[in-house]
Amino acid sequence: ELVGEAENVGEEDRERLAAFAEALSAYRSGQWEKALGLFEELSKRFPGDGPVRTYLERSRAYSANPPEGEWDGVWVMLTK
Repeated sequence: ELVGEAENVGEEDRERLAAFAEALSAYRSGQWEKALGLFEELSKRFPGDGPVRTYLERSRAYSANPPEGEWDGVWVMLTK
């Protein structure tokens, strides 16, 4: 997500991006519960953040029904 030129990004945005990176790392490594908690916290602080909402929904889905075998990182949509 484009936020702005590095020298013009405020402290709140830097904190949000760092928290998102931590949550995304947990998600990508298959730590669904950790990712879910981190994305829930981000969602409370930044309710209008679209990527946070997307990964929050995906983390919920994988927490409830983890992918079988070794996960390749691909999100498969099951409904339209």
